[in-house]
Amino acid sequence: ILNCNGLVAFFGDQKLVKDIGEADIDAFVKHCKKTLRNSDSTINRKMSTLRKLLKKAKRLGVVKDVLTIEVRKERRGRTRFLSDQEEKLLLNTARNYANPEVYHRIVFMLDTGARDGEVRKLKWQDVEDGKVSFWMTKTGLPRTLPLTKRAQEALEWSKGVGNPKPFPMAYTTFLEAWRTILMDAGMSGDKSLVPYVLRHTCATKLVRRGISLRRVMDWMGHTSIHTTMIYAHLA
Repeated sequence: ILNCNGLVAFFGDQKLVKDIGEADIDAFVKHCKKTLRNSDSTINRKMSTLRKLLKKAKRLGVVKDVLTIEVRKERRGRTRFLSDQEEKLLLNTARNYANPEVYHRIVFMLDTGARDGEVRKLKWQDVEDGKVSFWMTKTGLPRTLPLTKRAQEALEWSKGVGNPKPFPMAYTTFLEAWRTILMDAGMSGDKSLVPYVLRHTCATKLVRRGISLRRVMDWMGHTSIHTTMIYAHLA
């Protein structure tokens, strides 16, 4: 939705899809690069949105052909994960946050490596016999994981307070709390410390403890071993 709104903002809501040409696309890419200072990966996401819209337009008979849109080469930076000291500081600070759900959610995400969307879609019937099953995943591939002791305790807390599902807090609320916790912990200066770092930290721990990359791939729910290979150097 954000990418679609960005396209409308640039081209104008009176611009017809059939009138979008290569020069228009080049101008949009230049705008993203020079004005918005988007990275190549961000530009690729926006171009992917435009490509999907054009394909839909072709199926509807609005345009005859879909323009070829170049995929920009993406540079992969350092994968950010929490060190043991950072994790300890983050958890100690989160434990004192006003809403206890934030702390328990962080613990659960650290120990399962679950994506935030997967956590929010969890239901109580997905937790059974010391395991958790993620059915509503980004890749569409369900997976079942064993729960650590502290992940189980996080779920027990949530059930004890009568939550309708394990972690019902909206992402925007969680993100606001996350930023407050980072500030209180003196970690807010690092812009790479977003909630997704919890998932990277889980994968990093698995690799460093000698778990095979194939098993890490299954645990994390990666569709390709190439994604898991990001952590290979840690082994």
